[in-house]
Amino acid sequence: MRTGLCIYCGQKGILSRDHVPPKTLFADPRPSNLISVPSCTTCNAGASLDDEYFRLVHTLRIDIFTHPDAFRNWKSVKRSLYNPQKENFKQVFLNTLQKINIYTKEGIFISETGIYEVDIQRIKRVVERTVKGLFYHEMKTRLSDNYEVTVFSSSEMTYFPSDVHNFLESEVFPLLISIKPKVIGRNVFSYRSFFADNDTNLSVWLLIFYKTEAFLCWTLPTLPTPDA
Repeated sequence: MRTGLCIYCGQKGILSRDHVPPKTLFADPRPSNLISVPSCTTCNAGASLDDEYFRLVHTLRIDIFTHPDAFRNWKSVKRSLYNPQKENFKQVFLNTLQKINIYTKEGIFISETGIYEVDIQRIKRVVERTVKGLFYHEMKTRLSDNYEVTVFSSSEMTYFPSDVHNFLESEVFPLLISIKPKVIGRNVFSYRSFFADNDTNLSVWLLIFYKTEAFLCWTLPTLPTPDA
């Protein structure tokens, strides 16, 4: 082990390696191009349950479950849920489960299925940490303490006002799509990023998990200026 600055909290101490995104999203055998960044043991260990929650809710998604890595991860997810030391973690998740009926557009009953409520703040914490890690990976320096990561899920973007939608469609998405994505593993994760010329702490990111779940992220000044 070595000492240095944690890329998350900026404190000097003993460092470990933190994978961004979490390596548990990738089924064995894990790819050789996983990204890891220096993290203090407190930040690394403190994020483990959020990482596990992120894997759980994505593995169970009907539009993700058939992805090869998500499918192969299912056994690991079940073992984790039955771990006696994680009983509280399991109960918190199980308490969000509900049963609903599925109908056709004509109102004909199809079947009964289960749904679960997602703690979006836990999801966003994982995405925020991933952006900070990728920022360090790309720029070889940690994101300034005067900047913060703002995360929007794909579902949240559907509720943006029309002027914001127009800005994203005309300016942001064409810019990001023009950038070649960096793909980790078997299309488990990919990202595109753009950094402002006049301020490299100012950036925009498009993160996609399992070719399905997208997050639009910005690194913006904590106290925005007119230029930002």
